[in-house]
Amino acid sequence: MANNLPRIPVQHDWVDLNTESGIAVGTAIKVQHVGGSSCDIVLSAVEPTIDIGEVIEPFKFVGVSSGETGTLWARARAISGSANLSVQDDT
Repeated sequence: MANNLPRIPVQHDWVDLNTESGIAVGTAIKVQHVGGSSCDIVLSAVEPTIDIGEVIEPFKFVGVSSGETGTLWARARAISGSANLSVQDDT
């Protein structure tokens, strides 16, 4: 993933990665954790109410296939945690 991609800051509140990145729901997406606390990632039509999702650790990648329904949400796992994620269209 290119180093010059915009970074989306994530804290303990859920962040809509599709809206923040400008990538339409249903598009293949690649997310890279570029630093900070571990994050939860969830694919959901509405803001999640669960306490945990798929974990993405610093410097790791997570992908969403094209055609998936629902918005991609992320948040830092720790209440006082924060992280930066890079999100790109992976089509």
